[in-house]
Amino acid sequence: MSETFDILGTTIGFPVEVRDARMANAVYTVPADAARAILDDDAFEVDVDEHGATTVVVGFVDYIDNDLGDYDEVMLAVMARSVDADPEIQGTYIWRLPVNQEFTCEAGIRMFGLPKTVEDITIEGNDESVTCTLRSGGSLVLRQRFPLLDDIEGVPMPSPTVCVSRIDGTPSVSESEPTGSLRMAFGGDGYELELGDHPWADELRALGIEEADPTVLAVCDDWKSTFQTPRAI
Repeated sequence: MSETFDILGTTIGFPVEVRDARMANAVYTVPADAARAILDDDAFEVDVDEHGATTVVVGFVDYIDNDLGDYDEVMLAVMARSVDADPEIQGTYIWRLPVNQEFTCEAGIRMFGLPKTVEDITIEGNDESVTCTLRSGGSLVLRQRFPLLDDIEGVPMPSPTVCVSRIDGTPSVSESEPTGSLRMAFGGDGYELELGDHPWADELRALGIEEADPTVLAVCDDWKSTFQTPRAI
Protein backbone atom coordinates (compact mmCIF):
# COMPACT_ATOMS: atom_id res chain seq x y z
CA MET A 1 0.00 0.00 0.00
CA SER A 2 1.00 3.62 -0.33
CA GLU A 3 3.58 4.95 2.14
CA THR A 4 2.24 8.52 2.09
CA PHE A 5 -1.25 10.04 2.10
CA ASP A 6 -2.77 13.48 1.66
CA ILE A 7 -5.02 13.88 4.69
CA LEU A 8 -7.00 17.14 4.66
CA GLY A 9 -4.12 18.88 2.88
CA THR A 10 -1.35 17.43 5.05
CA THR A 11 1.06 14.73 3.87
CA ILE A 12 1.42 11.88 6.38
CA GLY A 13 3.21 8.58 6.00
CA PHE A 14 4.40 5.42 7.70
CA PRO A 15 5.64 4.68 10.20
CA VAL A 16 3.16 6.58 12.38
CA GLU A 17 4.67 7.60 15.70
CA VAL A 18 2.86 8.01 19.01
CA ARG A 19 5.28 9.86 21.30
CA ASP A 20 3.06 10.38 24.33
CA ALA A 21 -0.35 8.95 25.27
CA ARG A 22 -2.26 7.45 28.15
CA MET A 23 -4.70 4.60 27.93
CA ALA A 24 -7.00 2.39 29.96
CA ASN A 25 -8.71 -0.85 28.94
CA ALA A 26 -11.25 -3.18 30.46
CA VAL A 27 -10.84 -6.73 29.16
CA TYR A 28 -13.90 -8.99 29.21
CA THR A 29 -14.37 -12.69 28.56
CA VAL A 30 -17.65 -13.19 26.68
CA PRO A 31 -19.44 -16.08 24.93
CA ALA A 32 -18.07 -16.49 21.43
CA ASP A 33 -21.56 -16.85 19.95
CA ALA A 34 -22.49 -13.39 21.23
CA ALA A 35 -19.29 -11.88 19.83
CA ARG A 36 -19.87 -13.36 16.37
CA ALA A 37 -22.82 -11.00 15.93
CA ILE A 38 -20.51 -7.96 15.98
CA LEU A 39 -17.82 -9.33 13.66
CA ASP A 40 -19.52 -8.77 10.31
CA ASP A 41 -16.62 -9.61 7.99
CA ASP A 42 -16.19 -12.92 6.21
CA ALA A 43 -12.39 -12.54 6.10
CA PHE A 44 -12.15 -12.88 9.89
CA GLU A 45 -13.64 -15.01 12.62
CA VAL A 46 -13.82 -14.71 16.39
CA ASP A 47 -10.82 -16.22 18.15
CA VAL A 48 -12.42 -18.84 20.43
CA ASP A 49 -10.74 -20.43 23.44
CA GLU A 50 -11.21 -23.97 24.71
CA HIS A 51 -14.20 -22.88 26.80
CA GLY A 52 -16.12 -21.40 23.86
CA ALA A 53 -15.34 -17.82 24.91
CA THR A 54 -13.48 -14.89 23.41
CA THR A 55 -11.97 -11.59 24.52
CA VAL A 56 -13.58 -8.18 24.14
CA VAL A 57 -11.78 -4.94 25.01
CA VAL A 58 -13.52 -1.67 25.87
CA GLY A 59 -11.26 1.27 26.57
CA PHE A 60 -9.84 4.63 25.60
CA VAL A 61 -6.64 6.40 24.56
CA ASP A 62 -5.79 10.04 25.24
CA TYR A 63 -3.24 10.91 22.53
CA ILE A 64 -1.06 13.81 23.66
CA ASP A 65 1.73 13.82 21.05
CA ASN A 66 1.02 11.79 17.94
CA ASP A 67 1.63 12.10 14.18
CA LEU A 68 -2.16 12.01 13.70
CA GLY A 69 -2.89 14.74 16.24
CA ASP A 70 -3.77 15.38 19.88
CA TYR A 71 -7.11 13.60 20.25
CA ASP A 72 -9.19 11.17 22.27
CA GLU A 73 -10.34 7.74 21.13
CA VAL A 74 -12.65 5.00 22.40
CA MET A 75 -12.11 1.41 21.27
CA LEU A 76 -14.55 -1.49 21.10
CA ALA A 77 -12.66 -4.57 19.93
CA VAL A 78 -12.79 -8.35 19.82
CA MET A 79 -9.97 -10.84 19.35
CA ALA A 80 -10.15 -12.41 15.90
CA ARG A 81 -8.20 -14.46 13.41
CA SER A 82 -8.01 -14.52 9.64
CA VAL A 83 -10.06 -17.16 7.87
CA ASP A 84 -7.81 -17.88 4.88
CA ALA A 85 -4.27 -16.85 5.83
CA ASP A 86 -1.69 -19.60 6.27
CA PRO A 87 -0.51 -19.55 8.98
CA GLU A 88 -3.50 -17.95 10.68
CA ILE A 89 -3.08 -14.33 11.69
CA GLN A 90 -4.53 -13.38 15.07
CA GLY A 91 -5.15 -9.87 16.33
CA THR A 92 -7.57 -7.23 17.47
CA TYR A 93 -10.60 -6.60 15.28
CA ILE A 94 -12.00 -3.15 16.10
CA TRP A 95 -15.69 -2.76 15.32
CA ARG A 96 -16.12 0.76 16.73
CA LEU A 97 -13.38 3.39 17.02
CA PRO A 98 -14.88 6.83 17.70
CA VAL A 99 -12.49 9.78 17.89
CA ASN A 100 -13.01 13.51 18.47
CA GLN A 101 -11.07 15.03 15.56
CA GLU A 102 -11.60 15.01 11.79
CA PHE A 103 -7.94 14.59 10.79
CA THR A 104 -7.35 11.36 12.66
CA CYS A 105 -10.74 10.08 11.54
CA GLU A 106 -9.87 10.34 7.86
CA ALA A 107 -6.31 9.10 8.43
CA GLY A 108 -7.50 6.08 10.38
CA ILE A 109 -9.98 5.08 7.71
CA ARG A 110 -7.67 5.53 4.73
CA MET A 111 -4.35 4.40 6.22
CA PHE A 112 -5.45 1.60 8.54
CA GLY A 113 -8.97 0.64 7.43
CA LEU A 114 -10.31 1.45 10.89
CA PRO A 115 -14.00 2.20 11.59
CA LYS A 116 -13.40 5.71 12.92
CA THR A 117 -16.19 8.25 13.34
CA VAL A 118 -16.13 11.71 14.92
CA GLU A 119 -18.01 11.75 18.21
CA ASP A 120 -18.18 13.57 21.55
CA ILE A 121 -15.53 12.18 23.92
CA THR A 122 -14.47 13.59 27.29
CA ILE A 123 -11.74 12.29 29.59
CA GLU A 124 -11.56 13.57 33.16
CA GLY A 125 -9.35 12.49 36.02
CA ASN A 126 -8.57 13.03 39.67
CA ASP A 127 -6.16 11.56 42.21
CA GLU A 128 -8.06 8.26 42.35
CA SER A 129 -9.55 7.57 38.93
CA VAL A 130 -9.95 8.54 35.28
CA THR A 131 -13.35 8.64 33.55
CA CYS A 132 -14.06 8.50 29.83
CA THR A 133 -17.52 9.44 28.48
CA LEU A 134 -18.61 8.74 24.91
CA ARG A 135 -21.68 10.36 23.35
CA SER A 136 -22.93 10.04 19.79
CA GLY A 137 -25.67 12.17 18.29
CA GLY A 138 -26.37 13.63 21.73
CA SER A 139 -26.98 10.20 23.31
CA LEU A 140 -24.81 8.52 25.91
CA VAL A 141 -23.02 5.45 24.59
CA LEU A 142 -20.88 4.62 27.60
CA ARG A 143 -19.07 5.99 30.60
CA GLN A 144 -16.07 4.14 32.02
CA ARG A 145 -14.42 4.92 35.34
CA PHE A 146 -11.01 3.31 35.87
CA PRO A 147 -9.05 3.21 39.12
CA LEU A 148 -5.52 4.50 38.55
CA LEU A 149 -3.97 1.32 40.00
CA ASP A 150 -1.15 3.44 41.43
CA ASP A 151 -0.35 0.79 44.05
CA ILE A 152 0.45 -1.80 41.37
CA GLU A 153 3.93 -2.11 39.92
CA GLY A 154 4.01 -1.63 36.17
CA VAL A 155 5.24 -4.20 33.68
CA PRO A 156 6.54 -3.60 30.13
CA MET A 157 3.87 -3.22 27.47
CA PRO A 158 3.50 -6.41 25.37
CA SER A 159 4.99 -5.91 21.92
CA PRO A 160 4.24 -6.16 19.06
CA THR A 161 0.49 -5.73 18.89
CA VAL A 162 -1.55 -6.82 15.89
CA CYS A 163 -4.74 -5.35 14.42
CA VAL A 164 -6.74 -6.87 11.54
CA SER A 165 -9.02 -4.84 9.27
CA ARG A 166 -9.94 -4.15 5.65
CA ILE A 167 -8.14 -1.41 3.75
CA ASP A 168 -9.95 -0.45 0.53
CA GLY A 169 -11.75 -3.77 0.79
CA THR A 170 -8.59 -5.85 1.19
CA PRO A 171 -8.14 -7.91 4.39
CA SER A 172 -5.03 -6.49 6.04
CA VAL A 173 -2.91 -6.71 9.15
CA SER A 174 -1.22 -3.83 10.97
CA GLU A 175 1.53 -4.22 13.56
CA SER A 176 2.66 -1.71 16.14
CA GLU A 177 5.51 -1.67 18.63
CA PRO A 178 4.29 -0.16 21.91
CA THR A 179 6.35 0.73 24.96
CA GLY A 180 5.33 1.93 28.39
CA SER A 181 4.68 0.79 31.94
CA LEU A 182 1.42 -1.16 32.09
CA ARG A 183 -0.39 -1.52 35.42
CA MET A 184 -2.83 -4.46 35.50
CA ALA A 185 -5.35 -5.81 37.96
CA PHE A 186 -7.49 -8.93 37.77
CA GLY A 187 -11.20 -8.35 38.28
CA GLY A 188 -13.14 -5.13 38.39
CA ASP A 189 -12.45 -3.57 41.80
CA GLY A 190 -12.85 0.21 41.52
CA TYR A 191 -14.11 0.03 37.94
CA GLU A 192 -17.51 1.29 36.82
CA LEU A 193 -19.26 0.96 33.45
CA GLU A 194 -22.43 2.83 32.56
CA LEU A 195 -24.16 2.09 29.25
CA GLY A 196 -26.55 4.59 27.70
CA ASP A 197 -29.48 4.30 25.30
CA HIS A 198 -27.49 4.48 22.06
CA PRO A 199 -27.49 1.48 19.66
CA TRP A 200 -23.75 1.02 20.25
CA ALA A 201 -24.50 0.56 23.94
CA ASP A 202 -26.97 -2.16 22.98
CA GLU A 203 -24.15 -3.97 21.14
CA LEU A 204 -22.24 -4.13 24.41
CA ARG A 205 -25.32 -5.24 26.33
CA ALA A 206 -25.77 -8.09 23.87
CA LEU A 207 -22.28 -9.28 24.84
CA GLY A 208 -23.36 -9.49 28.47
CA ILE A 209 -20.79 -7.08 29.85
CA GLU A 210 -23.19 -4.62 31.48
CA GLU A 211 -23.53 -6.82 34.56
CA ALA A 212 -20.18 -8.62 34.26
CA ASP A 213 -16.86 -7.82 35.89
CA PRO A 214 -13.86 -7.33 33.63
CA THR A 215 -11.34 -10.12 33.59
CA VAL A 216 -8.48 -7.62 33.62
CA LEU A 217 -8.06 -3.85 33.99
CA ALA A 218 -5.06 -2.23 32.32
CA VAL A 219 -3.82 1.36 32.72
CA CYS A 220 -0.77 3.04 31.19
CA ASP A 221 0.32 6.68 31.58
CA ASP A 222 3.39 6.64 29.33
CA TRP A 223 2.27 4.75 26.24
CA LYS A 224 4.33 5.20 23.10
CA SER A 225 4.09 3.23 19.87
CA THR A 226 5.31 2.94 16.30
CA PHE A 227 2.72 1.81 13.74
CA GLN A 228 4.23 0.10 10.71
CA THR A 229 2.87 -0.02 7.16
CA PRO A 230 -0.09 -2.45 7.01
CA ARG A 231 0.16 -5.41 4.68
CA ALA A 232 -2.45 -7.39 2.81
CA ILE A 233 -3.30 -10.82 4.19
